[in-house]
Amino acid sequence: MAAAGWYQSFPPNYNGEAMQVAVGDWLAEAGHRDIEGQITINRQRYLHVDVELNHWRPSTTAEGAELITWIRENRRMRSEEVHYLDSPPSACWCSSTRLASKRPELAHGAAKDGLDP
Repeated sequence: MAAAGWYQSFPPNYNGEAMQVAVGDWLAEAGHRDIEGQITINRQRYLHVDVELNHWRPSTTAEGAELITWIRENRRMRSEEVHYLDSPPSACWCSSTRLASKRPELAHGAAKDGLDP
């Protein structure tokens, strides 16, 4: 199991760059980890998370790795919601939390930006 979090601002019409994900055991024969892929976050009226993950295991018949399952999901998110994306035997939880702004001009006008208050 792996967990990650970060602070990031998402200004209006933000088009994020893909964050590369690589977790699990190193599969030497294949040259990558058990789970690899990317997560992208964009902002229109809502935050949108796009998850593309592949779950691999060592191949039993040849060199390299065998694809077990994958996740290809795009979700519209609101603050404080938790989204569970699964594709047994792997899963991904996504959530976002609005942080209080230290900039006074943003603190009172947060609802005007199109995101949930």
